[in-house]
Amino acid sequence: LLRIIASMQSATKGTITYTHQQEQIEPNAIYSMLSYAAVGMQLIEEFTLSELLTFHFSFKKSINQLRVEEIISILDMKNVQSKLVGDFSSGMKQRVKLAQAIFTDAPLLLLDEPCSNLDKHGIAQYQEWIATYQNNRTIIVASNDVNEYSFCKQQIVLA
Repeated sequence: LLRIIASMQSATKGTITYTHQQEQIEPNAIYSMLSYAAVGMQLIEEFTLSELLTFHFSFKKSINQLRVEEIISILDMKNVQSKLVGDFSSGMKQRVKLAQAIFTDAPLLLLDEPCSNLDKHGIAQYQEWIATYQNNRTIIVASNDVNEYSFCKQQIVLA
């Protein structure tokens, strides 16, 4: 469902109409309006953390004009900023994916099982980031774990 909303996959039935502030958005332009994180999402593992975030934020604007160095500090990953992403643990990679999504200035944030592979510290970071950076955004979380979407005001249960 999130991939369909993100216009990464076609729906087999129906259509999606995108609007922002009462203005219609074309499906091929939705990329600039959303940010997405999923467990299965690939990172460029040949980049260092600094290079990866610099590359990402060369295409997407950061929220609150955060600089890459500030994001790395918020991630609590200064000690590995020059390390190749391919050498990161699955939890570290998940934190990077979440940082790319949450710290992107986009009105729509799509999160697919955001706390997968995270330890208690990583889950606490995720919850803190959402509390701090959720303002004026639509956030859709696909998950079966209430810790990942407890902040949501509305819930849709699909069976």
